[in-house]
Amino acid sequence: MDHSNKVENINHIKMKGMGHLIGQTVEQKVLAGETIDKHIEIITDDGNISAWFNDSKRSLFNDYGSIVRTYGITRRLDKAQEGTLKDALDKAVDYVRKHYHEELNLEQLAKVSGLSKSTLERQFAQDLKTTPFQFVNNVRLENALRLLVNSPLSIAKIGARVGFSDHGHFLISFKARYGEFPGGVRQKQKEGEAIYLAV
Repeated sequence: MDHSNKVENINHIKMKGMGHLIGQTVEQKVLAGETIDKHIEIITDDGNISAWFNDSKRSLFNDYGSIVRTYGITRRLDKAQEGTLKDALDKAVDYVRKHYHEELNLEQLAKVSGLSKSTLERQFAQDLKTTPFQFVNNVRLENALRLLVNSPLSIAKIGARVGFSDHGHFLISFKARYGEFPGGVRQKQKEGEAIYLAV
């Protein structure tokens, strides 16, 4: 006879019971005037789906200093982690946009973001559909195009200024991204032709 379903149901009942008990204890502490920060508890809904939550609770006082009720904020931990990971990714992205002309590597970006290298790569793939290396390359190329159209700098100087140490790599990367070499874009600009680029 298979007892797995019975065991699962018992676990749900235990968790629900524990969550209720912990909740009562916290409520009593807050009603006694204690402030509760970062209290972790598991909550099970009517469908027996459990999740971990982070609670912060406070007492609300009337004009006479008596506690009349409690209030607080409850945040689901997996949702909090999503926000934390996005914030970390934003730090890496902002850093690239400010330092694209410098030598950048994965270890550096991981340190800036506060994530491990593997987690940072996973976030780039998940949220930006690219790798950290490709993102750095694209930011450099975007700035190269801007300088190509808006400055008199030579193509070689533009490549170096945006962070490409190898001129040949700059030319190939530019062509791969925009469908045309930098020299072709500049020539069209000089001749007053409309510039249409693949982006």
